[in-house]
Amino acid sequence: MGKCCWVIPKKFLCYFSLKCGAKAVGIFMFCLMIGITIALIIQIFAVKNCEDCDEYPWKQTYSYTIVACIDAVFMVLLNVWLLWGIKKEKSSVVLCWVAGTTIWLTQSSLILLVLICMYGSEVNVVEWVASVVFALVGLGILVYGTLVVFAYWLELKKSKEAAATT
Repeated sequence: MGKCCWVIPKKFLCYFSLKCGAKAVGIFMFCLMIGITIALIIQIFAVKNCEDCDEYPWKQTYSYTIVACIDAVFMVLLNVWLLWGIKKEKSSVVLCWVAGTTIWLTQSSLILLVLICMYGSEVNVVEWVASVVFALVGLGILVYGTLVVFAYWLELKKSKEAAATT
């Protein structure tokens, strides 16, 4: 590995195998994305029927929500693909999930940062600190999950290389 091998977990939650952890992360992310998709669909219908909304902000919110919903559906499918890849021990599928989830996580983090900066002045300090803490905890959980699946990919890759040499 490299100098950053201390970041990559050896076990899931210090006890379970990486395969078990990758499955748990896949199921957790699948459920999370289903919940986000449902929430976004509800928001699309709520915003669509807004009669008191100004034209420009309404169109901007409506279009952003549709794009976010498409993104969430894509992530649902990516997580189903991960679960299939874990079952069939397909290292390329697992690596594609890591890449796709990393892109999604980076995008979500940047959007979250922009929103916290934009609306930080409109709330009191306690609310702002609480939102930053919850955001960091949530992102930490998602980054750990991504690292677990990445570690599982490394494990799969090593086992396939060992099987090829024998």
